[in-house]
Amino acid sequence: MIVFKAFWKVVNKYKGTIIGYTVMLLIFGTLSMSSNDVTDDFKSSKPDVIIIDNDKSVLSNNLVKYFNDNANILNIDLEEEKIDDALFYRDANYVIYIDEGYEDEVLNGNNPLIKIKSSGDYSSSLAEMLLKRYLKTQRVLHDEFSDKNILVEKINNSLENSANVELATKINTSELSNMSRYYNFASYSIIAVVMFIICLVLSSFNEESVKKTGEGREINRHNFSLKDVDEAVKKLSQGALEHVTLYSIMQDPMTSCGCFECICGIEPFSNGVVIANREYAGMTPLGMTFSEMASMTGGGVQTPGFMGHGKHFIASKKFMKAEGGIERIVWMPKELKEQVAEKLNETAKELYGIDNFTDMIGDETIAEDPETLVAFLTEKGHPALGMDPMM
Repeated sequence: MIVFKAFWKVVNKYKGTIIGYTVMLLIFGTLSMSSNDVTDDFKSSKPDVIIIDNDKSVLSNNLVKYFNDNANILNIDLEEEKIDDALFYRDANYVIYIDEGYEDEVLNGNNPLIKIKSSGDYSSSLAEMLLKRYLKTQRVLHDEFSDKNILVEKINNSLENSANVELATKINTSELSNMSRYYNFASYSIIAVVMFIICLVLSSFNEESVKKTGEGREINRHNFSLKDVDEAVKKLSQGALEHVTLYSIMQDPMTSCGCFECICGIEPFSNGVVIANREYAGMTPLGMTFSEMASMTGGGVQTPGFMGHGKHFIASKKFMKAEGGIERIVWMPKELKEQVAEKLNETAKELYGIDNFTDMIGDETIAEDPETLVAFLTEKGHPALGMDPMM
């Protein structure tokens, strides 16, 4: 949680820079998506085709003419190496080899063998579709017309039949391209902003002043002592105290000047602690009044087993955490118990699942001696009786 808060503190510190950097990226992205191309017509695609006619006949010339009308015929060097390069670099989509004897095979009613090479893309598929259409038409019409000139005429008439295409819906291609640009550009923008923020935070954490605040903070999680706290206590007390254990009354407890609202003290018979407030003048199960307990811990004296504190601290989740927490409370004056009951019961319910915890705590109307108190705690099933010994 500390690191999380520090992270957002750094982000807030540099929020102007972060916002400016983000806005700059958004502006560049908007400028790159400013085109407004609208597709309002339809154009058929034409593949790039290379035709090598080794037959040079009427029928082969007609096939070349058909492709010349429906595709882009490329005139390049007919060396195989250059043809393969053209296919590889997509300069050509399809290559058709018309062997010598093509016309004779057709007129004899045979299917002529035509060799092809393809780039394997969409345009090559279109070229293959055109070739198959021509050859199928030629094969069907040859069954009725054996004269090659008449056959060519009938093939051309048949292939001239085409469908008229009208564009019913106009597509704003800029929206499609802008969407693709958005997703391509946005991913880099988001990554750039995130990396920028992380670098800012890491560089801030790496500053010498920040690093020094963490030096020496060696914490003992068992007794909640901090090395730098001990050093501060030793310095400020001029050597009178060398160690302070936070949230503990048994090992180097916190000191107080004597103006505390309450005092808690260990009650060994019940394995818990009793708490007395300044307003209570009666006797506690320890055999001591508030004033007598105050003499054990006031004036900066560090007495294991006794600790001065405020009333609100009683219901804290950190109260005596080193010894097990609020489950150790076994007795307090009735007036004080009523004052802290609501919050103390909420804490007990949250931490231990205990309902109405204050009903398990004794007061002066129930017991003022340890024997009677233990009997009451046993009847109520107080958790302190089953906890590890405090001493």
